[in-house]
Amino acid sequence: MFNRLLIALALICATFSMARADYDRARLAFTSLPAAERALVQWHLTWTGHYNALPDGEFGRRTYNAIVAFQTRSGYRPNGVLNAGQRAVLKRRSSQIMSVVGFEFTDDPRSGQRLGIPRNLIQTKAATRRGSRWQSLSEDFVIETIAMPYADTSYSDLFERLSRSGKRRSVSYKVMKDDFFVVTGVYRGKRFYLRMRRTPSATRGISISWQARVLPNIESIVLALADAVFNLERPRPTQRAPSSDGPVFIVAASRSTKDEAVTLARQYAKVFEHTAVYRTANGWFAIVLGVFDSSVAETIRATFATIGSIPDSSFLSKGKGFEQRVWVAEEREVETPHTPKDEAPPRNTTSGTGFFVTDDAVMLTNAHVVNDCGTITVPSHGTARLLLVDKTNDLAALKVETDSQVAGAIFQDAPLRIGSEVVVLGYPLAPLLGGALSVTSGEVNSLSGVRGDTRYFQLSAPIQPGNSGGPVLDMTGHVVGIVTARLDDRAVVTMFDAIPQNINFAIRNETIGAFLRSANIVFKSQTASDTEERPTLAERGAAFTAQILCVP
Repeated sequence: MFNRLLIALALICATFSMARADYDRARLAFTSLPAAERALVQWHLTWTGHYNALPDGEFGRRTYNAIVAFQTRSGYRPNGVLNAGQRAVLKRRSSQIMSVVGFEFTDDPRSGQRLGIPRNLIQTKAATRRGSRWQSLSEDFVIETIAMPYADTSYSDLFERLSRSGKRRSVSYKVMKDDFFVVTGVYRGKRFYLRMRRTPSATRGISISWQARVLPNIESIVLALADAVFNLERPRPTQRAPSSDGPVFIVAASRSTKDEAVTLARQYAKVFEHTAVYRTANGWFAIVLGVFDSSVAETIRATFATIGSIPDSSFLSKGKGFEQRVWVAEEREVETPHTPKDEAPPRNTTSGTGFFVTDDAVMLTNAHVVNDCGTITVPSHGTARLLLVDKTNDLAALKVETDSQVAGAIFQDAPLRIGSEVVVLGYPLAPLLGGALSVTSGEVNSLSGVRGDTRYFQLSAPIQPGNSGGPVLDMTGHVVGIVTARLDDRAVVTMFDAIPQNINFAIRNETIGAFLRSANIVFKSQTASDTEERPTLAERGAAFTAQILCVP
């Protein structure tokens, strides 16, 4: 019996020693990274739901446990050491979540802060007495910036006031440090997270409130958004704040001629509010973004690079060598939403996809698929004539002259859900693939399109020229949208030096239904929940999906 106890004790000690060795190796590996990269790793872990503390670049049990949890979920050995490959996977998964919510940085002059905004979750912005407010139309998700001057309320008095529970406000957690405080709880039935920090002239911060139904992992997203707040004024020196030695610029790229630099800078100005071109001492022209305090500039630069807004080769500069500013974006140049166009101009016969929406051979497709067609043909069925075209919403209805019996698709009445699986049917790359039906699958990445356009939703299913006008099915086999466009890879590369990954768009059922009803076309719809296997979905979709040929 005594020997068994000794063996058990030895096993416990050995296990403890191994765990301690793993922890020490993990700490050494983590602290060997640059400070900005350490903070970014923690921020990525926050986005993926593994880390729930401040991304300060310090290594402790929370960071270790977050890395181990990520490794365990990803099938890696859970030793706490993130190698370069694992960090790349973490960054990619974090970036995918950012893409789903439409994360982007913006300046808020009213509160003196730069913050990250999830464009796909908000629709309106308004000024408040102490800052700005962004929210969804239903107010299920609200972000509010706050700047409280010390002349009005001291840092400690503000914490005391904001951390009190009341009749409709219940505080579940509160903590105050020398340089920041956090308060969380429930207010009027919604969860809230408040983080405020000291700055030289005011207490500044952000308040986020939400309903749990917004997204499954909304708490992690809230924490990541709260982490992406930077003061626009020089931070006051505290023990925790990094040292600062003045303003710096982010140099996104450079070109050998002014015209080339200005052309590229105009692309960046569509995303960044402060963009300029400087002639440098070596004769080249630098595309410069913003003015940042040096204590946070590298974190901001690395974050922009992480989400693909600027190249990895971008760098910081104090402006030494900038001889003359030759161009500046006075106002943010924003592209107005437009109807997506086909990927290539027609030569002779062009092709697209359509699908029957009634049993008497009325077909739905994109307006740009049948634009300027002299003759429209649906192979295996016959010719078709236009019934109605809506170029604004990129929709067209056709009447196909066919002797074949057809069955119209059934539309899904249940609301579209972010993250749900979808299947796309179409006839892509007809000259190459010979007009064969193609079936691809993916997920709903966002419930809106470019710049929050709610006529569209974003999906990850691969789409090629010729897919336009094809149906998007959910896993019940019902139509949830119609394929309309994909991001132009060359334009994105020109703008960001990055290749977009499966960023495609479809028109939502609400827009489709309004279009069909305007033409008095009676279509079938129902709420369905019983899912089917992909081969079954493909067979069902093939029965009402067809290729469209357009001869100018």
